[in-house]
Amino acid sequence: MSYHPENPMIVQSDKTILLEVDHPMYEDARDDLARFAELEKSPEHIHTYRITPLSLWNTASSGVTNDTILKIFSDFSKYDVPQNIIEDIKDHIGRYGKLKLIKRNGDFLITSEDQYLITEITHNKHIIPLIKQQLNQLEFTIAPLHRGHIKQVMIKIGFPVLEKQGWIAEALCTEIRIPLAEELRMEYAVAELREKFRISSENPLKNTIIRQLLKRHDGDNVLVIGQYLSQLKTISTELNAPLITGKTSNLERERLYGEFKRGNVKILVVSKVANFAINLPDANVAIQVSGTFGSRQEEAQRLGRILRPKQGENRAHFYSLITRDTRDQDFAIKRQLFLTEQGYQYEIHDYEDVLKEKE
Repeated sequence: MSYHPENPMIVQSDKTILLEVDHPMYEDARDDLARFAELEKSPEHIHTYRITPLSLWNTASSGVTNDTILKIFSDFSKYDVPQNIIEDIKDHIGRYGKLKLIKRNGDFLITSEDQYLITEITHNKHIIPLIKQQLNQLEFTIAPLHRGHIKQVMIKIGFPVLEKQGWIAEALCTEIRIPLAEELRMEYAVAELREKFRISSENPLKNTIIRQLLKRHDGDNVLVIGQYLSQLKTISTELNAPLITGKTSNLERERLYGEFKRGNVKILVVSKVANFAINLPDANVAIQVSGTFGSRQEEAQRLGRILRPKQGENRAHFYSLITRDTRDQDFAIKRQLFLTEQGYQYEIHDYEDVLKEKE
């Protein structure tokens, strides 16, 4: 076994990766790891990442190859990478894109170049009820209402569906993990569980990231969405942006929606009323600052606000601002799983990396 003590990373056979925080190569290694592994623990000196099928399929969707990942290991690992890890990565990356979801003549089709894979899929007891019509050995149709369900089932059986979109905007989902503000750490430590969730959801350091994201998306139509009214009122005041809540009159809501659609208002701050009420086809960025205990329904509704087709670049951005190592992150994991099950590209970024964009 080769040994490179000058490197900062250890890849373990249980699919976890240990990274030395105080190492001079830490930042480069961290940035590369974030492309294909999920940060699980971040104590002071050693950070722990984990490789999962979902993390590998997400990275494959962004164009990262098996060879790229192995090159990262070669550049940063202290020891040889366990053989089971190499084979698992190759296998999972190789599965991405074997099944495609397309739209043709108004029908939704699952298609593949591998007739044996299609045969296996169409004989799966969980897939059979979702099949509308078998067209040939390589294609079958599904009902539009089954689109999300069949993508979840495909992930569970190990073959993620590559969605050839166009009928909706392409969505890039990004979770930004933020430390809890120092002045709230003692209050959080002694709080009951429900109160811990509120404290971490209302973390004021999220406001700094909101401002940074607005610089990134200068000129875009942005929704800032949250649950806690005191938090939203503060954000609305800091951004000098209109706030829509359940108490906003219907007349005022319609006025603000109209201003937003016409481009006269570029930022709207909205409460849970936005989950059900608004139809804003020109919104292409959503920033979620707080939510309801990992609700999948809520996540679908909020993402739906920005997924309608757009002129020009048909791409939408959905940001979730999460307080690291708190109840906020615990529930965010459920929402992350929902989005990745739906087949959306999902990335996790660190607070400090986003702030560096100022430099």
